[in-house]
Amino acid sequence: MKKQLIILLLCLPSLGMWAQNAIAVHQQDGNVVKFAFEEKPVVTYVGDCLVLTTTKTMVEYPIFLLKKISFDVEDVAEAIPEVKADAQFSFRGETLTISGGEPFSHVYLYHLNGTIVGRYQLDSLGYATIHVSGLSRSIYIVKTNGFTFKFRKS
Repeated sequence: MKKQLIILLLCLPSLGMWAQNAIAVHQQDGNVVKFAFEEKPVVTYVGDCLVLTTTKTMVEYPIFLLKKISFDVEDVAEAIPEVKADAQFSFRGETLTISGGEPFSHVYLYHLNGTIVGRYQLDSLGYATIHVSGLSRSIYIVKTNGFTFKFRKS
């Protein structure tokens, strides 16, 4: 995956003549997230995560959740959904609280090895409470629509 990305980024200047207007991140679950070139996307790797930063947002994707990265030639203005930027994640003791997310969207909790350890759904206000007391000591990844983050359970 890293070799493909390096080759993709090296070819970026020569591909301008084909009028691509976005980088598309294809996830294993079928979701595709597009980042317009006008937002100046920058792709980097931090540990086992792909980090995509633009002038408007920063998103972190665990590599094992990605299928591929490609250029997109669709009308990006219509294809990119607005990302809700006011979602918040917080811990209080052994409880993870998510607020301000997209109402009724799914929340997945993954162990670092890629196995799903929990499936949840935000309520009508975009809120969910996840108890992590039963989890073993490790690193976990929480994924919602448009937001991914990891935490360490100690």
